[in-house]
Amino acid sequence: MDDNQPIKSRTGRPRGKRSDATRNQILMTAARKFMELGYDKVSLQEVANLCGVTKATVYHHFKDKGTLFTESILRMLRTALARSEELIQNESDLSQKLKKLAEGLLRHSHVEFEALMRKASAVLSQGQIAQIRQHEEQLHILLAGVFQKAMNEGRIRSGNAMFLAHAFSVLMLMRNQPELQEGILTPSEAASEIVQLFLMGLTPR
Repeated sequence: MDDNQPIKSRTGRPRGKRSDATRNQILMTAARKFMELGYDKVSLQEVANLCGVTKATVYHHFKDKGTLFTESILRMLRTALARSEELIQNESDLSQKLKKLAEGLLRHSHVEFEALMRKASAVLSQGQIAQIRQHEEQLHILLAGVFQKAMNEGRIRSGNAMFLAHAFSVLMLMRNQPELQEGILTPSEAASEIVQLFLMGLTPR
C-alpha cells in the first residue's frame, strides 16, 4: 500500500494515555528516521516496526506519510528551539553559547535539511511546507538575536545578524564529515574548532 494513502482499518487503535504515548513514540521515531535517511527511504511500515505497533496504528494517528513527516519534523524543531533557548539563557559568554549550540547539533549526523525538504515538498501541501519553514525560521531568529546582542555590546563587528545566523547554521553540516563520523574529532572538539574559526572573522578591528 502507498504510504501516502489513508487506510480504513481499525486494527490496533490504542486509547487514552497509552494512545498519547504511542503517538509521541511514533513522532520521535519518524523524525529520527527521516533525518537519518531522508523522506523517500522511510516507510510507515518501518516506523511501525521500530515502535512495536501495527501499520494501522500509525495510520490511526497520522492519515498519511506527508502528515507524519510534517508533525514529526515540527515536533523536532520545537524541541530544538526550546533546548537552544535554554542553552542561550544559561550562558553569558558568546563563544560558550555558540559552542554549546554547535556541540548539540553536531552530535547527530543526518541528511541536509534543504535536500530533505526538496524531496518531501513534492507530496506536502503548501500549508504544511509553510508550517515547517516558519518553525525552522524561529531557530534562525533566535540565533540572530544572539549575534545582534553581541554587536550591540561591541563584542563582534557590526553586520547582518540574520545572515550570520544562516551562515552559522550552514557550518553545522560539518556533522557529516569523516572526522566526526569516524570519531577522529569529538562533537565538543569540532564545535570548538568551528566556533573559533567563525568568531575569528567577527572580531572587531
